[in-house]
Amino acid sequence: MPKYCDDVPVCLRIRVVLVAFVAALFVVAVPLSASPQDVASDYYADGVIDDRHSTNDLLDALEEALDREEPQYGAFADAVGAELDERLLGVQGGPQQFVPGDESAPPLSPFPSPQPPVPGGGPPWIFVVLAGMAGVLLVAGAGSAVLRRVRGDL
Repeated sequence: MPKYCDDVPVCLRIRVVLVAFVAALFVVAVPLSASPQDVASDYYADGVIDDRHSTNDLLDALEEALDREEPQYGAFADAVGAELDERLLGVQGGPQQFVPGDESAPPLSPFPSPQPPVPGGGPPWIFVVLAGMAGVLLVAGAGSAVLRRVRGDL
């Protein structure tokens, strides 16, 4: 009868440690698995999404709210959408109001405003040089393959 492990106590300890590790993973994973209902209960508690929910939970809650036809889900969908916007765009706070002529107002977007092109500006020359080098390498590789086939080196 073959022995799978020469030292049975060591194999038994390894098995016990692995089983304990897997059990600990299940114990830790169960509280971390939130649901769209948790997002909804957080919103309906005080009208604000306070807790940090995963992006997937927020997306699932938004999809569930948009699938419903009842009008009370409209405000919830707006709140979830605002939370997703804040998280994905990296901005904090509610919607900003634009006041014409107010130079001290913060920009409406976290991205810089686009600049007009420089008059007389040509292509970026580094990209032209790199494209030329890529073309030379392409031609050299193709020529090398043809030369090897002609000479019979393959």
